Amino acid sequence: MFNINGLELFGQISYLKSGLYYSDVVTAVSPTYAQEITTEEFACGLQGLLGGLRDQGRLVGILNGVDEKIWHPSSDGYLQYHYTQKSMEGKRK
Repeated sequence: MFNINGLELFGQISYLKSGLYYSDVVTAVSPTYAQEITTEEFACGLQGLLGGLRDQGRLVGILNGVDEKIWHPSSDGYLQYHYTQKSMEGKRK
C-alpha cells in the first residue's frame, strides 16, 4: 500500500508529497490556482505529481465566496420563510 514513491522527494522524506500522493482529492482555493500549482513556477518540485492529480481529476479548485443568485434569502428554496433587506418579516419567523 505505502511505498517510497509516495514519500521521497529529492532524496528526502516529504510529508507534503505523501499527503498529496495518498489523498483521494486535493482542493485548491480557486480553479486558477489549481492550474497554477501544476507549473514549475509554483509547484516547488511537485509539478509532476500535481499535474498527474489534475489529469486524474483529483486536483480541483473551488472558487470561494457565495453565489447570491442561488443562495439569496428572498428566493432560496431551502428556506421556509423568505426575507429581503427591506422586509425582515420572514427572518423573524
